[in-house]
Amino acid sequence: MKFKLDENLPVELVADLRALGHDADTVAGEGLAGAPDPIVVDAACAAGRILFTLDKGICSVRQ
Repeated sequence: MKFKLDENLPVELVADLRALGHDADTVAGEGLAGAPDPIVVDAACAAGRILFTLDKGICSVRQ
């Protein structure tokens, strides 16, 4: 599975996911720290990644 972790999650989670055989990266690693939610969602979708976040408001992003 391919995951992108939002900046509100511990960066150590990337190592844990990779150790389990997943392809994981971070929003910050892509240079999107502080970017608006629609940009983050678009980047995850464009890369075919599942976005992990604690941001409750992100579900209201319309595409």
